[in-house]
Amino acid sequence: MAFNFPPERGINIVCLLITVAAPVLSIGPITGGAIGAVSAFGLLAAMKYQSDPNAGVRRIAYGAVWAIRIFVVAVEQMAYQDVYTARPSLPFGWSAETWGWITPVFMAALDLFAYAITSARAAANAEEQAEAEYLQRADILEKERAERKANEEREKREHEARLAQIAADTAKAQAEAAARAQAEAAKAQAAAQTEAARAQAEAVRIQAEADRKRAEADRKREEDERKRQEAARKLAEAAAEAKRLQAEAAEARRNEQLIEQQRIAQQRAEQQQREREAAEAANRKREQEEAEARAASDAKQNRFRLSTSAAERWDMIVKAEAHLTSALGRKPTQKQIAEEVGTSERTVREYQAKFQRAAQAA
Repeated sequence: MAFNFPPERGINIVCLLITVAAPVLSIGPITGGAIGAVSAFGLLAAMKYQSDPNAGVRRIAYGAVWAIRIFVVAVEQMAYQDVYTARPSLPFGWSAETWGWITPVFMAALDLFAYAITSARAAANAEEQAEAEYLQRADILEKERAERKANEEREKREHEARLAQIAADTAKAQAEAAARAQAEAAKAQAAAQTEAARAQAEAVRIQAEADRKRAEADRKREEDERKRQEAARKLAEAAAEAKRLQAEAAEARRNEQLIEQQRIAQQRAEQQQREREAAEAANRKREQEEAEARAASDAKQNRFRLSTSAAERWDMIVKAEAHLTSALGRKPTQKQIAEEVGTSERTVREYQAKFQRAAQAA
């Protein structure tokens, strides 16, 4: 099992024990014991919070150590002076009072040095944790950007599929209209031909009957002539009727084509209207996003100027760089990043160089 007890912690514990014992020896077990216990608990609390990741908490704890040490030095001086007074001689010929001050001051300086080392270790751990959180946030932003891009591609494919379906439906409707018009025209033409054939057959029959009756007698000649003229009249009427039917079929075909063209034109107009409305909605959404982006940029600028933490400023610079990369489609310049967060180009350059060195060192 590896030995993982830091030396500075041992210094703190030894000085803590001296802090408990010195008031008892110099003042007495009751009053001195109370003073020593309170001072010891204060140093224990400071020892605990010197390892806190928050720099403000560490500064408060270090200030508390100074305050306790200034008070305890005076109490320890009395205890050390009593000890040195009992000795027959002292180094350098200095008095017991002088050595009584030198010893507690040295111990206090050593104790404060150990607390400073603990605080420095906590600060380094906090920076490592902040860097790990930054890398995690960067991964999350990259995943969100990839997901947005995939959604845009899917929406684009769906829009293209809808347009293709509309074009296919339009072509199908046109083909069906043309087929119906052609069928109606063929039907009308067949009916006209049938009627003409029937009229022609009737005329042949009448002509045969007239020839037969002409042979019977001269007295029937006028009647035969009249019948012949009637047959001719009927043939003319049949021909006129056939022409009228052909004209009506042609007119019906033209009307159907006109109606189909109007329907197709109306569908195209409705499609164009929907596309214009979609474009207007997209423009409104883009304007709203630009307004929100400007408001966010102003808020970021204010936040950057008010921020006092280097990690928070670096986080704002990274977020601004990611936002500009997504908006511009390329890596932004240091000047563009500075304008986004509301600081100078020099500050952005210094922060990038600082955190790159930290990343390389890690």
